[in-house]
Amino acid sequence: MSSQRPIIDANTICGFWARRQTDISPDTLARLMQQAGVARYLTVSTTAIFYDFRAGNDETLALGQKHPGLVPVATVDPRQYIDCLAEVEKRAQQGFLLFRLFPELQGYPLDFAPLHDILAKLNELNRPVMITTAKLGDATQLADMIALHQTPVIMTDVNYLNLGEAICVMKAHTHLYLETHLLNSPDAIEVLTSEVGADRLIFGSYSPLRYFSSSYLSVSAATITEEQKTQVLVGNIRNLLSAKS
Repeated sequence: MSSQRPIIDANTICGFWARRQTDISPDTLARLMQQAGVARYLTVSTTAIFYDFRAGNDETLALGQKHPGLVPVATVDPRQYIDCLAEVEKRAQQGFLLFRLFPELQGYPLDFAPLHDILAKLNELNRPVMITTAKLGDATQLADMIALHQTPVIMTDVNYLNLGEAICVMKAHTHLYLETHLLNSPDAIEVLTSEVGADRLIFGSYSPLRYFSSSYLSVSAATITEEQKTQVLVGNIRNLLSAKS
């Protein structure tokens, strides 16, 4: 598919996925994004998620130079706390505009002291972060942790089971945003737009692990205005990134 709308995909990954046989190589991701008409796509290397975040962040930085449109996203593993804060500072100095955290893949809880320190450091450096809040209670815990912060925090993997919780914490904390790739239940985009505003939604697909088209159609087919669709698909994440560049 190729869209006529401008799109920035805020949630993609590339590398090697050991958990199932699927091609998520950088070249495959670049091809999928080009076919979909995506102008820029924010990407984390799986090397950084599963093996060595320092080497993986270097890899993502190099891929950004090779693939036009790929925007490198940095990550750290709070289980290796000693090296995390220095890595966050290093990548911020290198110009990484977004950080991504994976508690569900790396096996640590949200109520985890090293994670508290990392989020505080990102707030100090004025760098937004995207973090998984898939389970009931996750969004509430996250909201408590960043209540006094000012830097944007983007929740991802929110679905129909915890959508109400996400809306509740977003109403209380205006620097909380929501990434959209699992919002495929009827009227989810419309409900969020009505309750917290289209300016708080960030389009992502989690390609190539998930189908880009299903994520895109949940926004493009939603009963919201064209201006609001443009906010979700490109405007909101562009504003967050440009504010940090």
